[in-house]
Amino acid sequence: MSILLAGCQKVESGVLTPEKNPIPALREVLVVRTLSTPIASNIIAGTRDVLVAVAVLDATGSDKDILVQMLGVTNTPAAGARANDLAIGLWADLNAAESSRGDAYETSLGSPVYFQETLTNTADQLIFSIKTIRVPAGKFISVAAVGAVAPYARGIYVVRFSAIAAIDAESGKDIIPIFTGAGQAMTIAPVTIGTVMITEDGMVVDSQPRVGDKAVVVNSFKLVVGSVEGIAGQISVMKTGSAILSDAKNIELIDVSRGQSLGVTQWDSNGFASWGNIFLQKGETRRFRVQLDIVGGSGRTINADLVDGTHVLLFVQGTTYGFPLTPVLGSWSGPDSGQGANDQTIQ
Repeated sequence: MSILLAGCQKVESGVLTPEKNPIPALREVLVVRTLSTPIASNIIAGTRDVLVAVAVLDATGSDKDILVQMLGVTNTPAAGARANDLAIGLWADLNAAESSRGDAYETSLGSPVYFQETLTNTADQLIFSIKTIRVPAGKFISVAAVGAVAPYARGIYVVRFSAIAAIDAESGKDIIPIFTGAGQAMTIAPVTIGTVMITEDGMVVDSQPRVGDKAVVVNSFKLVVGSVEGIAGQISVMKTGSAILSDAKNIELIDVSRGQSLGVTQWDSNGFASWGNIFLQKGETRRFRVQLDIVGGSGRTINADLVDGTHVLLFVQGTTYGFPLTPVLGSWSGPDSGQGANDQTIQ
């Protein structure tokens, strides 16, 4: 009598002889590799799409597709932080994956988000039930946790990937992922950055300047800096009105509060004039004016605009944290905010 077993030769006379090339057992392996820690840094309170943790679901050593059904993200607030000030979202690079969730939506990162949750305990693990990410055998998929920092957030946050649940795509058998480490952690320090407002400082009237007049005032404004940090940067104005570029020269920015000139320049080819090395202390209000010499353009008008479309031409950053600041356009009496209240009509 003889029988045949998988991976073995025939059994003759009760002797079992191994096959020379036995059938190998299929491997079901999911390795979770945590990538380099995102650089710990100050994050502006109120910022969205902050990359807080990254990992790779690696099935390159597996002979079977792996279905990842659950991902965990642990947030450990410290140093005065509150966990519910940091909302966590999840996205994945699905170029080599399939997802059965039909309600995923696009974010600015261009990848599906499965859930956006808020951690509510002082130290908590957030579980994302994601049905499912398929990691094909022999391939890997990158996943990331993305944070949204509340505008009133404070303190330090430490975020890392934690629990991950997965099954064999064919049999449904549970697979225990292999973590290459405890998970890299990112430290987030929310900060409140400075503010700056630019607003009109008195109404500029049409002085009807003559060709040859000098130091004709075309704009008068002030900068109001918030109490958090000072500012440093550049101010620009844009020529408006029917005058051509050659009708005016020697465009000058005057620091009225300090009684000094911040420089004389000319219109560039696009009709802009700019001054750098603008420094104001936190809590400071300072008054400025823009003036120029009229050298031509009889019958035409000229003005100087601090706003190009909707973009305020004030390019500054905070002197404490170094983040660029978005200027707030304050009150303006003229029909076009940012310009002198009246065009100057050249005689």
